Amino acid sequence: ETNRPPPAGSAERGRGAGVRQNSVSPRRRPSQAERTKATMTPLANRTAKKATRTAAAALVIMCCCSLFLSLALGRPLPGERSPRALLESDAIDPSSPAKGKGQYGVDKSSVTSPHKALLFVPQQSDGENATFPAVVFAHGLCGPANLYEDWLERLASHGYIVMANQEQEECKTPSIWNPFSIFDSIGNLRAQSDGKKMVQHVLEEADFLAARDDVRPNDMALVGHSMGGGAVIAAAAELASSHPNLIRSVVTVAPWNGSTFKNVPSSVAGNLGDTDLLILCSRNDQICPCSGEIGLATGIGSSWMSYSFLQTIFYTSDNTWQGGAQAIFDGAKGNKEANTTLVEFKSGGHFALAGISDDAIRKLGAQMSSGSGLGGFNQFFINAAVSSGEEVSNQSGDAAAKLGDQVLQY
Repeated sequence: ETNRPPPAGSAERGRGAGVRQNSVSPRRRPSQAERTKATMTPLANRTAKKATRTAAAALVIMCCCSLFLSLALGRPLPGERSPRALLESDAIDPSSPAKGKGQYGVDKSSVTSPHKALLFVPQQSDGENATFPAVVFAHGLCGPANLYEDWLERLASHGYIVMANQEQEECKTPSIWNPFSIFDSIGNLRAQSDGKKMVQHVLEEADFLAARDDVRPNDMALVGHSMGGGAVIAAAAELASSHPNLIRSVVTVAPWNGSTFKNVPSSVAGNLGDTDLLILCSRNDQICPCSGEIGLATGIGSSWMSYSFLQTIFYTSDNTWQGGAQAIFDGAKGNKEANTTLVEFKSGGHFALAGISDDAIRKLGAQMSSGSGLGGFNQFFINAAVSSGEEVSNQSGDAAAKLGDQVLQY
């Protein structure tokens, strides 16, 4: 059949229709639908098309209504448990009143067992034997507990017994006069960033507080900032298995979804049992953003220096911390027994989220680099680090006070 000469005019029609010129399609009998369409009058044809469009529009409207109703009905009523929520907040909200000190005076002390830690206890009048909920606080990498002291004391004044780990606090910088000191500095940073060790400290502090007579049974929270934020998630996952119902909630501020833990926090966030999880982060955080690359404002997070540092200290080249706080939130999807809430601030620095001012960071930087041998150049590098890290992330100079207040209220 394909070798027969085509009918007159078929080549021209084939070129216009994009059909091969030297082939003729075999005849076929028209279908019932085609015969029916061919016999329809113009009016009937228009009526059928209108009915088709009407049915399609009705289907779209029904789908939209179903989606709207599912969203509306899915919103929890007051007091109802909501498995997951995503909130967005302005970092600096002048209409939000600062949460000052509470009704209790606070006794601050240091303990050496089970390890070195600060303890903040609400004061009681003579003869009063009240019990309080307890908070274990885990600090960030190279961030001593004293850096958070005002924050923690304010928390205790509202009726919480707070314990803050003082281990893994001291980070050392190398000296330009001793080239071999770089190896001591690297070893020091690796030891301080050991997530498994910090998780063990959190577990020991939870046991310590649970044994106190003035701690309300099964009314404890784990709170952490940065590296400590990742540690409390990992610790809560272990306690959910070994000590069910001991931990009521976990609050993690600018959490580090780091690689030095036994398990990356996002991989165990769904194993917290009935423990509620609150995650607070800033999209403009240059160290632990809600998601995305670190150091995005200056591009330093994608530099060869950054990758070299990540591989040397943290044994990873992932400059997003495995997805950051967003990955932790997504990892909590498997936890159907408790509430998980992620609060994303539009702006705000890594330290400001924990109420730590730029001046406090400069002071800490001076202490850490006191043996560097740089002399007056120290302050130049410290100011540059603060400028590229905190100042680009904050809306105002008093961001730490205002943002820290809001995080404390959460």
